[in-house]
Amino acid sequence: MTALTQEEKDRCWELGDLFFRRRKTQLLIKLAWQKSKAHSKKFYIESTRRLGKSTELLQLMTEECIQFAGKRCAFFAPVKDALLDYVEPIITETYADCPGLSRPAFDRSRFMLNFSNGSSIIFRGSNNKQHRARRGQEFHLAGIDEARDVDDLAELIDSVVFPALFDGDGFLIISSTPADTRSHPLYAYRQRCQSDGCFISMTMSEASVIDPDVYTPEKIAVWKEETLKMIDGDDRWKREYECQWIVNKSRAAVPEWNVRHVRPVKKDPYYSFYDHYVAVDWGYRDFTAIGFATYLYRDAVLQQESELQFSGTDVRSDRIADAIYRQAVKLWGADFVVNKMVSDSADPILINELNRYPRMNFVPVHKSNSLEAMLNQFRTLVNQGKIVVAPACPMTIHALANAVWDIKRDKLDQDVFSRHFDHLMQLVYMTRMVDFNHNPIPADYMIDGIRVLDLSYGKIDQKSNDANALELAMRSAQRRY
Repeated sequence: MTALTQEEKDRCWELGDLFFRRRKTQLLIKLAWQKSKAHSKKFYIESTRRLGKSTELLQLMTEECIQFAGKRCAFFAPVKDALLDYVEPIITETYADCPGLSRPAFDRSRFMLNFSNGSSIIFRGSNNKQHRARRGQEFHLAGIDEARDVDDLAELIDSVVFPALFDGDGFLIISSTPADTRSHPLYAYRQRCQSDGCFISMTMSEASVIDPDVYTPEKIAVWKEETLKMIDGDDRWKREYECQWIVNKSRAAVPEWNVRHVRPVKKDPYYSFYDHYVAVDWGYRDFTAIGFATYLYRDAVLQQESELQFSGTDVRSDRIADAIYRQAVKLWGADFVVNKMVSDSADPILINELNRYPRMNFVPVHKSNSLEAMLNQFRTLVNQGKIVVAPACPMTIHALANAVWDIKRDKLDQDVFSRHFDHLMQLVYMTRMVDFNHNPIPADYMIDGIRVLDLSYGKIDQKSNDANALELAMRSAQRRY
């Protein structure tokens, strides 16, 4: 593209069309947003670092303010202090070549850009509950920059921003690199926007193809080398430059969990003898999570085979007892025997209520002094390969892969899908009741169903070799166990 003269640039500023300031990657973002406006009030930018997404967010607002008089925009920055330090470099970069007549005035005391046509852009920190002061405002366009670093993203979006956009028929733009856990509310907004077609993702690899002069292989190699030197460097690169949702191992509740622990249900010839277990973690607003598992003694593996969940008004002892019974019959037959049924000990009344129903015999779990100690014992079992989960248990698999500690590390964080990781906890409780040393296989049972006591040792020819003797004995056994 031929470089514009200063006069041509001034004219673009006057018209509110800043195409000449954009990299190709930023232009694609603008085009995707304009397309999404036809069917959605929200738009999600998932971006690699160093793409200039903060500048692009301000450029989009600037174009709106110049083209339409009286527009009100809100730029939410992920800070609780030093807002000026955050936004001033972005403002300086955005208006570096803006002529005087088009340049908005920056009111530092009010953190506001005022345009000559009555339009304005207000800047606010999104953390430390500063956004609460914005209630009752009216905006035509709002942008949340680096949303992963917002303290209470759901409250900001649902209780502050969207109501402020209602009267002005406005739009919301969410811009961020991925968070370090799918438990972050950002992930839910990301998934909704992607499914609604109001989403764009731009990785460093993609940016290097689209803007090769900006993102050169040499420059990327330097950034990657420096990133890999950091703690959790490989995951950090994947998360922040390749836009992958990688859980931060320092926050992960079960960092040893791996997809290789997800396996189809295995039933060997001894399966009918193995001990079965059922576990419950109670919840109402969260899930009441129920797991069904079998301890495969010969493999020394606890195999979770199925799961159930209830919440809200469905958390009733009669419904839960009936569902457990039906699922146990489906898994283990009408004459099933459960070695132990274990429940969270937080609500003994619920345990007593559940035990009123046939075949229910739950006991409270014995907990450690702390949640972390209990999870450490569970992690040891996972690390030893003693825990496997069937694909038919998606909630448990999700919880194992995504459970993270909260900031204080005294409880698990909330999750937009599995809530309080209740399915993980039911499995943790179950492992505390498993008898790993109990051999349930009868001593006289052999792999083909023949009982050792039925072997006709009296017919063995003492002069024959050992192999022939065993073969003769086996042929003489006709009865099956």
